[in-house]
Amino acid sequence: MAFQKATQLDRLFAKAYEAMGHAYKALGENDKAQECFQSAADIYIGKEKMQEAEEVLYEILQISPGSVNVFNSLGVLYRKKGDLKAALSQYRKALKVHPKQPHIYYNIGRLYFELKRVSEAKSHFQKALMLDPDFQEAKEVLEAIELGRL
Repeated sequence: MAFQKATQLDRLFAKAYEAMGHAYKALGENDKAQECFQSAADIYIGKEKMQEAEEVLYEILQISPGSVNVFNSLGVLYRKKGDLKAALSQYRKALKVHPKQPHIYYNIGRLYFELKRVSEAKSHFQKALMLDPDFQEAKEVLEAIELGRL
């Protein structure tokens, strides 16, 4: 596929990943399509192209309505857009699908921290660490909160 060549030349070529996702979807290869769409969405979010990311994430929902990654990614997207209520709603959906995913608890902790609800934030960072004791980012944020650096 020409799109694969484009992504090999530029790993941040979101449009190529998106096009590959559509091609795989048309071929009925939904796992590959979802993977490509997720890569495109991650790149769009990293480049602050939230509208494009949102559209691609909803493509994933059409393929796989129970995907934890898409709900978590939508949560990140809405948090970055400043829509914290929508972000929390997406994170909760992600938790229903995968209640033992530490990154979701970490992201909820970040959201509560932004809302200045520090005790709730700490609780979620601690839950993330219970699920993954090696989760470095959660350790660092929790330590910074406890030391009063944040």
